[in-house]
Amino acid sequence: MAENWVNQNRDVTEGLQALLKEYDEGGGSGAYEMATLRAAFANWIPFDHEFFHRHFSMFATEAVAMDLRANRFCYPIGGIPPDPSVPIGDTPPYIQPTQLLQNVQHFGERNRQGGQEGEGEVERREGEGGGDQRERNEERREDRNNESREENRRRKRDRRSREDNSSSDESQSGTQKNKNHVWSFIKNKNNEDQPLPQEALDMNKLIKEYRDNNLFDAVFNFVWYSGKSHNFPDALVQDLLQYKFIDLEKINAGPITPNFSLASRSKDSDPAAKIKPKPFVEATEWRDAVFYLVESLSLAFGCAEESFKKYEKHLRIMERTFRERGNWRDVIPYDIALRQAFATRRHLSFADYASDELSHLKHLALADKEKYRGNSTYDKSYAHTSPQVPRASSSRFKSDKKPKMEHPWAGKVKDTKNLPICQQLCGGWNLNKCHNDKCPSGRIHNMCDFINCYESHKRITHKN
Repeated sequence: MAENWVNQNRDVTEGLQALLKEYDEGGGSGAYEMATLRAAFANWIPFDHEFFHRHFSMFATEAVAMDLRANRFCYPIGGIPPDPSVPIGDTPPYIQPTQLLQNVQHFGERNRQGGQEGEGEVERREGEGGGDQRERNEERREDRNNESREENRRRKRDRRSREDNSSSDESQSGTQKNKNHVWSFIKNKNNEDQPLPQEALDMNKLIKEYRDNNLFDAVFNFVWYSGKSHNFPDALVQDLLQYKFIDLEKINAGPITPNFSLASRSKDSDPAAKIKPKPFVEATEWRDAVFYLVESLSLAFGCAEESFKKYEKHLRIMERTFRERGNWRDVIPYDIALRQAFATRRHLSFADYASDELSHLKHLALADKEKYRGNSTYDKSYAHTSPQVPRASSSRFKSDKKPKMEHPWAGKVKDTKNLPICQQLCGGWNLNKCHNDKCPSGRIHNMCDFINCYESHKRITHKN
């Protein structure tokens, strides 16, 4: 049984290594989409496996590392986990942050050792029947011990090779690491290897004090000392003091929130849920919300004030960058992705927005260059006009043409035209007009472009 386990584990590892090699040499994210890669991964570790998300996340992180080294588009890591009640195959691919992953090799070793102990107990009971049976059991046990020692020696050689590769230059690391271990990019560290910085320790201490002493009193004191002129909603203070994610659109809703008062605070378990988010209309509203958040965070966690200020400055720079590229609103999802990443990486502060662990977020936000090449004729005179007040058109420019009829698919098709071509869904294939195995223009086949559908059928065959 131990030999079968070793052979099966080796077959899976070699198969996944070959899959990664094919992915990298075939063009990575420029030729494959993550959903296709996940489907190929499921041929080795099925969707119904108990730890599918953990295994796939380690595998996909290696693929993302290859894309980073090749300066290709990178699939985002982290974000909102999928609904566990929905089948994995029907959800978009999700990659867990590496901090939440455990060493699969150690996990498998514990399982294997547990299985050997169970076999030994059975053999012990069987061996009581006679001397010949005991001799056979001893031979089997000796064979298993030899196999175990050989497996341990192989693991040590692999670990030593990975350490040697990590010290080599980047040009060699991309090719050598894949030969040693399928998950060589992930370096799981214990708390002793990667301790929390003093800033994170101080913040954890403050969070614990707010919660253990009396959270209601802490909220009351924060509102009192911040003054009645503060622009941060009172209903969000409880989440703020517990260092939870704050929706900037709820800050934009204003400091006065209906159906909320400090007197009823102790009876309200989730006062933030009563705030209705107010979408941003102008960039100034978003800047004010960021300022109010940073100001309140600095007041609640003075030990990290410098990091919060650096993060605010970085967002202002990114907002200007996106504005020059044509759409300042692109900074909103970028900010959300960063702050969600900080929540799962407590060893990083708000000032670590440029760390290697988060570099893929900025790369993803700025990778869409072709989207802005068509905006070279962007009229900056329109930038200062309110989107709610359209410009008056002159009568001499009015046309006598009849208005166009609304397309039957209007509002029902995924809008991917602003993505890189390799990430766009092929509309011709979905309408049964593109009959090639692969799209000549490089767009994606075998995925329905109907909104909220991730099946492999065509849109014209989609059933509501």
